[in-house]
Amino acid sequence: MRIMKERTRIIILYLFLLLFLIPVAAAYSTGIPPLNQGVELISSLFNIDLLRSNEDVQVGFIKFLLFITIFAVFRQALLKAGGVFQEPKTAGIVSFSVSAIGVFLMPRSWLLATGGAITALVSASVFLAIFLGVSYLAVMKLNKDALQNLFGLLLLVLLLMLLNIWAGFTGLGTM
Repeated sequence: MRIMKERTRIIILYLFLLLFLIPVAAAYSTGIPPLNQGVELISSLFNIDLLRSNEDVQVGFIKFLLFITIFAVFRQALLKAGGVFQEPKTAGIVSFSVSAIGVFLMPRSWLLATGGAITALVSASVFLAIFLGVSYLAVMKLNKDALQNLFGLLLLVLLLMLLNIWAGFTGLGTM
């Protein structure tokens, strides 16, 4: 049993180190052309230049995603409410109408502000979830022996560094 705990601890340590080494390794060329093409393909998939350079494409993309989101949420709410909207077809037609009217007639400035607000909310919540999760792990779970305390302290120092970088990137003043 002790060997399994020790292996688990070592695996977690290696995974944590890999988490910080993968971006450094990805910055360099691998020397293997198919692997380089794969890394470039994944990077270009999540880094769409057309969305940044063309406002019309941004508006269309945001309208499409908002339409799907409002449709799904509204349909599910109507189905849960019951009554006249217990039939999936009826709930689908009504939610399609409401989401189409709400998204397609939304002014362009509101739409771009909504997209920016959603982006800020999601990016801040991802950072907050990582920060709170690792803080909980470092303080509450890693307190059994000296090695775990040291690893928890390392996690807290890395979190402070991450917080400082994030605050500098977002323009918030720190330390």
